[in-house]
Amino acid sequence: MAAKYAAAGAAIALLTFLFVFGGGGSAGDASARTIRHLKEEDALDGKVKLDGAKAEAEGDVEQGAAKHEDHAGNTYPADTVRMTLDVAGVEKAILIALDRALAPGTVDNFVKLVEAKFYDGCTIYRAEKNFVIQGGGGGKARKPSPFKPIKLEAKGQNERGTIAMARTSKPDSAAAEFFINLQHSVHLDPAGPGTGYATFGRVLEDGMAVADEISVMPVHGTGIHKLDEEVVIKSVVLVASA
Repeated sequence: MAAKYAAAGAAIALLTFLFVFGGGGSAGDASARTIRHLKEEDALDGKVKLDGAKAEAEGDVEQGAAKHEDHAGNTYPADTVRMTLDVAGVEKAILIALDRALAPGTVDNFVKLVEAKFYDGCTIYRAEKNFVIQGGGGGKARKPSPFKPIKLEAKGQNERGTIAMARTSKPDSAAAEFFINLQHSVHLDPAGPGTGYATFGRVLEDGMAVADEISVMPVHGTGIHKLDEEVVIKSVVLVASA
């Protein structure tokens, strides 16, 4: 700002000459107009900077509200779970960001099951290449949910990388079992009331590589392909919560 007013001194001198000798008015008028212009410019510049800082701060708050850090300092979206699996004797993990805005009741139910450690010891027992992997209560380690079935919240598309609730032919029958979509299965998308399968989150980072690996493991059976060696879910824990 000091430099701006220093430069203004030379401008005033020039304007004084132009105004006085060009018939535009007095030197005082020239100085007053120039200084007034600079003050208005400074006020505008200050407002722009203030508005920009305010917008940046609001953006940081908004972004911060949707992000959380785990104990290691890794940043994840709110309501993110880590599913640790035993894949043929090798421990691997799938991170899943739950979408509470899309399916609040479904996410609440899933989080309750996670907090109750329901999924610990369950298995991924179904695997169909280019379709789904499924688990969380069925298979050899069959375990019923301790909670009541939930209302169908089928709003999103069953795109690759989404997690959805498995259910029977009854719309409001989902309880604990889930599946991860390996491709966009349009026939699983909602097409009206009481139809479709409720997606409630999305696999993060390289988790789909783990899902794809499971999908090509040896299976048996027709219709529903069941894994010869079920993948044990060692644990499912919240790494970031809303």
